Amino acid sequence: QRFSIDARLGRHPTVDVMRTVRDDGQTALTDFEVLATASKTDWMEQRQAICEEFSMTEMEANEFEAAYPEEGFSLLRAFPHTGRTHQIRLHIAHHGFPIIGDDLYGPQGPWIDRMALHSHRLDLNHPRHVEEFSIRAQLPVDMVQACKLIGIHIPKEFDTASERSDC
Repeated sequence: QRFSIDARLGRHPTVDVMRTVRDDGQTALTDFEVLATASKTDWMEQRQAICEEFSMTEMEANEFEAAYPEEGFSLLRAFPHTGRTHQIRLHIAHHGFPIIGDDLYGPQGPWIDRMALHSHRLDLNHPRHVEEFSIRAQLPVDMVQACKLIGIHIPKEFDTASERSDC
């Protein structure tokens, strides 16, 4: 599933570090692709296996379950067409799908200790040469663990955990 968000972004009226969707803001366009989803129902079905894998106590599992949003989670790929400050974060939060761990626009929770935003691949045009080149980075271990914890199955092209010695 693919979708686009075309919303103008500008400075927040009262919080300097934040941005907001504004009619008088700069144009900003981001395309998104849904790679995987997990619902609370999915998590409940996997609860015992997840709790065993992460050595969760019953109390920890109950707290985690209470924090799990009813709307679930999605793993997205973002294609920003413009380069506005906080563009991906704000576009997705404005449309009701905030990035977990985002201390400005998203929910905090037991899933990860930081914002779960990662640039897996960056395509650039060399400033002096005509050729395009790509930079790739593996998903960090904490993001792989967060996906497993919330019940997201990472697509094979992103699941590099088997190549790591620290997983």
